[in-house]
Amino acid sequence: VVDLKARDIMSSPVGTLPADASVAEAWHLIQDREVRHVPIVSSDGTIHGVISDRDLLRDAVADAISPTARPLTERLVRDLVSPRLLTAGPDTEISQIARVLYEEHVGSLPIIDEKKNLVGLITRSDILRAIVEGNLLGES
Repeated sequence: VVDLKARDIMSSPVGTLPADASVAEAWHLIQDREVRHVPIVSSDGTIHGVISDRDLLRDAVADAISPTARPLTERLVRDLVSPRLLTAGPDTEISQIARVLYEEHVGSLPIIDEKKNLVGLITRSDILRAIVEGNLLGES
């Protein structure tokens, strides 16, 4: 993990959704691609945030018990995206990314270029896979 950079292990290309996508569309993408995180981007590729399967489930349950519940097809992902966005660049060291994921209690980190366009995504699972596949656990 010491010499690895984001570009070495990030998933790319990444399935994304526009901010005006419905919560139902986000859920279908997560299920179809068997992923846990979906970046939300503008038409020019600028990232606005990331929606996780947990965000969708939490929101669906909260809405289901609300007296003003609305169908998931009428609800937009933009309403679930946190205004706080953590990102890294392709040359960021994996150790730094791992620290951010751990300290900030997030499951993924979008990788953006100098124009703030999404170029990849790193998840906790990507880091664990790099450790195991790279035999960085000290096993023989």
